[in-house]
Amino acid sequence: LHIQREDATESLQHLSHAIRLINERLSGNDGLSDTTIAAVVGLIRHDRLRDEHDLAMIHFTGLLRIIELRGGVARLMSNAHLAEKIFR
Repeated sequence: LHIQREDATESLQHLSHAIRLINERLSGNDGLSDTTIAAVVGLIRHDRLRDEHDLAMIHFTGLLRIIELRGGVARLMSNAHLAEKIFR
């Protein structure tokens, strides 16, 4: 697999944009929403795929805090699709 510098730059721009959007959601009324949780799960997966395990753990800790603020894992079970994403 050969990745050109332009591809890496574009990838980092998209990642930065995604992180900025997640941070905006966390700062607003949507911080505990299903959509925000799914976005954080996606970010954790991305970190793990890039072998950025320290970053993945930081984001995982944040995910745990969101789940805690939502009332715990049992409260998420009403959305089976979201729960499946979390527990993969």
